[in-house]
Amino acid sequence: MFFLIARQARSKDAGVRRRAAEKLGAGGRADRSGPVPRHVALLLDLVKDADAGVRMAAYESLGRVANARVLEAMTAGLK
Repeated sequence: MFFLIARQARSKDAGVRRRAAEKLGAGGRADRSGPVPRHVALLLDLVKDADAGVRMAAYESLGRVANARVLEAMTAGLK
């Protein structure tokens, strides 16, 4: 499943990238021990997207899976 979402996150279509960001924020570890690092890495790439809708979806998803690394990136992105 991750492979498909990763491909969608790199799509030329902004709507597809936005939906990928949403899916990444919905995923996580089954034992709720924190975010999946590869999901966070993709979301951190998507917050730099040229499309505002993709960036917004990525930030919202990061907010759902927040940890220290995520919070630092979100703060830097808002400056």
